[in-house]
Amino acid sequence: MALQDYNNGADDTGQLFASGEPAAQTFTASASYELSSIKLKLGNFGTTPGTIHIDLYAVSGGIPTGSSLSSGTVNGDTLEMMGGWVDIPMTAFSVVATTVYAIVASAPDSAGSFALWAHQSSGAYANGERLMWQTGGWSSMTGEDHVFEVYGSAGAVSVEISGTIGIVIGLTGSATRIRIVELAGVSEIVFAIAGRAHKPFKTDVTAPIRYIVAAGNNQIWYEGI
Repeated sequence: MALQDYNNGADDTGQLFASGEPAAQTFTASASYELSSIKLKLGNFGTTPGTIHIDLYAVSGGIPTGSSLSSGTVNGDTLEMMGGWVDIPMTAFSVVATTVYAIVASAPDSAGSFALWAHQSSGAYANGERLMWQTGGWSSMTGEDHVFEVYGSAGAVSVEISGTIGIVIGLTGSATRIRIVELAGVSEIVFAIAGRAHKPFKTDVTAPIRYIVAAGNNQIWYEGI
């Protein structure tokens, strides 16, 4: 999976977080992609915080809002004391370009122990900021940023066409999925995909879908899906 959004410059300090006191960093998605994992520089400060939860949230008014969009966990007891990069696999979620999200780290079962998320006291990341939980609410730590890396693959291409007799679609980009939706009056759909890495799949489509596998000598060979 490719690195999509990040702030991975040198850090000089860290934020402790524990039960009831999460830590967060907002970021603005640079592109649309399918989220796969998040890397954070985490430590356990020499304690046993237990399971650390990493969640992705929507942002409103500069702070996390709603329910978790994607989640992952890591065993905080096995972390380095003062922090090391940790790859956290995340549940499936489609990130949308230019949308602001918040990465939230929490340790709900820490019971007096602490976890640490490294950050920069003079952050260089211009598309988000570090948030700190204080007295029951989020506070913006202007000019400071946690270090993070967000990984994912290029998002799906959706084709939405109606009232067409036949369609020929050629794709040469980095799409990993092609989804066909809401088609009406279509008699046949033909896909030509550079490299033939992935086949399209159907959603509410009754017309035959054909996939080009070879072309030459004024002939085209294809298979149905």
